[in-house]
Amino acid sequence: MLENNLRQIKVHMFMRTINLYPTLDSLACRHSCEAFLCHSHNRAFAVKKYRGTWKLLDSLKEGPTEINASSTIQPFTAYKLTFINENLREDIAHPTPPYMERQEKDFCLVHSFNMAIGEHVTSGNAVLSHIQHMEETLVHRNLQEFINLNRFYTHGRGNFNIMIFNHFLSKFSWNQDKRYILKYAHTNLAASQITKELVEGALHTAAYKDAVILTTVNDGSQGHAVTLKRKTDCPSRSTSTWYLLDSLKSHPKTLLTSRDWNNLQGSILTFQQGSVWDGLDPASDLHLADSSIPFDAETFVYDKNTIHIDTTPTASVQVNAENGISTQSSHAQSSEAMSNPSCAPTQPFPTHTTNGAAKQPDQ
Repeated sequence: MLENNLRQIKVHMFMRTINLYPTLDSLACRHSCEAFLCHSHNRAFAVKKYRGTWKLLDSLKEGPTEINASSTIQPFTAYKLTFINENLREDIAHPTPPYMERQEKDFCLVHSFNMAIGEHVTSGNAVLSHIQHMEETLVHRNLQEFINLNRFYTHGRGNFNIMIFNHFLSKFSWNQDKRYILKYAHTNLAASQITKELVEGALHTAAYKDAVILTTVNDGSQGHAVTLKRKTDCPSRSTSTWYLLDSLKSHPKTLLTSRDWNNLQGSILTFQQGSVWDGLDPASDLHLADSSIPFDAETFVYDKNTIHIDTTPTASVQVNAENGISTQSSHAQSSEAMSNPSCAPTQPFPTHTTNGAAKQPDQ
């Protein structure tokens, strides 16, 4: 029952024209909660902190109203919503949950990217449109008989390969100053190998410090991408909580115990600053399908014995003898980086050669 989960905060605010921010921030920090239900003179409203700004949520108003130094609010009593844990031992204040997205088509890599950032910055359809333009470039250059991008995505569905998504990021206006690309920090980690310390260690050299993307493969060889997100509980306390954010789930999962972490497995992607072209052979599919890169049809020769996919140098993998964890070198991608993490059956990829092309698999 809702009334059993409302805890009254003994604060009767007789404030009209003073700045409410210090009081609201103090309440949020003290009670680990960034939203409060308020009662004043037989009416109710809410206050909520959103993107660093306190908002007044009142059903009598057309929309959320920013609370500032000149805001006039009637005296009110504040309540916080608590929930009882599964063992019914104690009430636990529930902080504002991290941003989540619900799965659309096979866009889990894009959903994971947005959930890592904490807002909807792009969509799977935008990535599909970007790839469609690349396909049209191949047609314009009369390369469609030799090359297609089917290894990098599923038409109309998603299942985006890391490299094709990085190419999208390289052209994405939101990302021009940030210059984010995704790179593997650890690959093929088994259960019990992923720990909070391992993830936080990988973030030390990352350009974005609050999240990583975890690519996994289930027993049916179905690829999927999820987010591991660190969210600050209260700035003044310098405490934070880690969450598992999965677009196939309706709620975030808190990672509070070593058992929670030990259930995770897969490969860890971090946000780095760099170029999608680092380590790529000039004859890669991405080069040939990029309309901004000059192409000379008269000098181009297609070698039918090679598949000009976007390959990278063979990864320099270091294995820790104690825990068996493999670590990618900063400028290398593993063969897994070539596979699609996003909700699709994985497919074998050809072996790499030193010139950046790939030999045709034996039939």
